[in-house]
Order: sequence, then structure tokens, then C-alpha cells
Amino acid sequence: MARGQIPFLVEDKGFRESQIRVIYNGIDLTDWNPAPRDAGVCDELGLPLDAPVVGILAMLRPEKDHATFVKAAKIVLAERPETRFLIVGDGSERPSLEALAADLGIADRVIFTGRRADVRRLLTVFDVSVLASVTIETFPMSFLEAMAMERPLVATRVGGVPEMIEEGENGYLVPLRDAPALAAALLKVITDRETVRKMGARSRAIVEEKFTVERMVRDTEEYLDSFV
Repeated sequence: MARGQIPFLVEDKGFRESQIRVIYNGIDLTDWNPAPRDAGVCDELGLPLDAPVVGILAMLRPEKDHATFVKAAKIVLAERPETRFLIVGDGSERPSLEALAADLGIADRVIFTGRRADVRRLLTVFDVSVLASVTIETFPMSFLEAMAMERPLVATRVGGVPEMIEEGENGYLVPLRDAPALAAALLKVITDRETVRKMGARSRAIVEEKFTVERMVRDTEEYLDSFV
């Protein structure tokens, strides 16, 4: 869990704040390491090897607000028409999102991959990973995976997500349902390869400092030992 969940646990679930101990999710860094852009994925999805790629990995449900992501894509493409947008996942919103991309005239730049089991390979082609959720996000593993693979983040300020982002260092936080703000943040990240590289390196460093599986296990053991 994350500190951002504490108000929900206190106000909605009736826990006392003194009862709550925050232990962050952790990721096994031996399984998630930076890798060059996968040429096979690019060929499969029709991505130019040198195109900026903005990706979102989340179930296509209303609370994930992919619609704002698609609207932001339209704004970004007006300035950076070579950019591609990947929507990884599936769900009830897919038909309406595909229709929205078509209505905005950007269907050739927004790629729906459907459900995928090869997330590591897909993350190699991301230049930035996005979440546009409008309700509580706990501490999303999809972001930990992206961070471990040296990807910058852009997300709405919900749940535990702000605890994963150092503003301007490894990503940006934006208001809910604000396509222009999301587009502006994305343009800051994909402005050049060096910016992507530096912000991605900071993402990896944050995981190494705070969000490893070893840290999670140690914190859990310390918490359990406190009852002995």
C-alpha cells in the first residue's frame, strides 16, 4: 500500500491512523532490467524504430480514463506528428476508445494491442509510461515495472502514484481529466532522447532506493516482529 491510501482507510473504513503501517510494494530487479527497444515488437506493431512512443498499460475500464489519454494524444500529435501511442490492455471501453481515436483523426497513431503477456518487451518500446486514472490507484505494479526498466512516468495525482514520482526528475503529475495538461507533460518528456534517458535513469534509481522486493520483505518482517 501507499500513504495516499491512508485517508481512505481512516475515513471510509474506520481504521485509526495509528494502526496503519505503510509497506510499499516491491519489485524483483533481477527480473526487470533496462533493455534496448525490441525491433520485433516494433515490426509487429508498425512502430518506426526512432519514433517517440507513449504507452499506457491498464485495463480499459472507465475509471482508468483512457479517453483523456486519447484526447491528449491529439494535442501532442499537432506538435510531434511522428509520435505513436500504445494502449496495452483490453476491456469494456475499447470500442468507444477506438471510435474516439477515429473521430479525432488519429487512429493511425493510436495502437490498441489488446491483452499481452510480454510486458517486458512492450516496455522496451515505451519512451514514457502513463496512467490517467480518476479514482484511487493503490501502488501500481505497472509503474514499478516501467520504472525498473528506466521509463519516465506521467500520471494523474491519485492514490499512491505521487509517491512514485519526483516532479520533473522522473516524471510529472497532472490534474484529473485534463487532456491539455497531460499533453503538455508528455511533450516535456519526449522533447529529446537525452531527457527520456535522464528521467528514466532516475526512475530506476528510485526503485533501487525504495521499492525493491528485498525492502518490502524487510519492512514486513520488522512490522511482524513488533508484535512479538
